[in-house]
Amino acid sequence: MEAFIITGLLYIGISYFLTPDNADSLLAGYNTMSDERKKLYDITSTVKMLNLTMRWSGISTSILAILAIVFKWPIAVIISILICILTIPSMIMSIYTRLKYSEDPMRWYDWLAPIGMIVGSLVLAYYIN
Repeated sequence: MEAFIITGLLYIGISYFLTPDNADSLLAGYNTMSDERKKLYDITSTVKMLNLTMRWSGISTSILAILAIVFKWPIAVIISILICILTIPSMIMSIYTRLKYSEDPMRWYDWLAPIGMIVGSLVLAYYIN
C-alpha cells in the first residue's frame, strides 16, 4: 500500500516539474511533431491541464492508499479503483485538450486510443473484482 502513496506523490512531483518550456522534449507525441504542426497547439494551456490532471490523480491515489490501509481493503478493490481514477481522467483530458487547445482537427483514428483505454479500463476494473 505504501507503494501507492509513493506513486501518488511522484505524480504530484512530476506535475510541478513539467512546464511549457520543457514540454517540447518531455511530452511524448508532441516532441516528435513537425514545427508546423506544433504551432497548431496551445502548449501552455495543454501543460496546465496535464499538470492539473496529474495532481488530481496523485492526490486521489494517495488518499485511496491511506483509506485502504485504514479500512484494510483487498488489493483487487484498490487496483480496480486506481485503474479508473488514473486512466479515465487522463484519457478525457487528452480528448478535451485536443479539442479545446488545438487547431489540429481530430480524425477518426485519433479517437480510438483514448476511447479504447476508457472502455478497457472499465472492463478490466469490472473483471478484477
